[in-house]
Amino acid sequence: MIIDQIDRSNYFKGLLILIGTNRKITETERKVIGNVAGILGFGHNFVDTVMDELFGNQYIIAEPPKFTNHILAELFIRDGMRVAFANKVLHLYELQWLARFAINNNFSKQWFFIELEQYLDNNTQTQENSFEIQKYIN
Repeated sequence: MIIDQIDRSNYFKGLLILIGTNRKITETERKVIGNVAGILGFGHNFVDTVMDELFGNQYIIAEPPKFTNHILAELFIRDGMRVAFANKVLHLYELQWLARFAINNNFSKQWFFIELEQYLDNNTQTQENSFEIQKYIN
């Protein structure tokens, strides 16, 4: 799948907003976001700067992105769960934001919670540096 720069940017921005929902970014979250940003083609300096300025950036809107590609939205939800659980805790705001993302991208709540349950059942088998988007980047 070819993912254009706008979708890559929305993917990255969406994950940033997700980790920022609780108004705190842990070092583990920084590392995980840095890994997925690298996969998407963003440089470390850019990523570090964006994370440092996230809470003061008035141009970042907290609304979940909407993807035109349904597969990309599905990948985002799965990677979003991995990012949200990076620090081993799912904050209520992160859960609510991911659920809102799913609904905004035409997934049912039932589908979202089934995906969440599957993630929870299998998360001990996932690798920290393994992301769904990586399988589709050309």
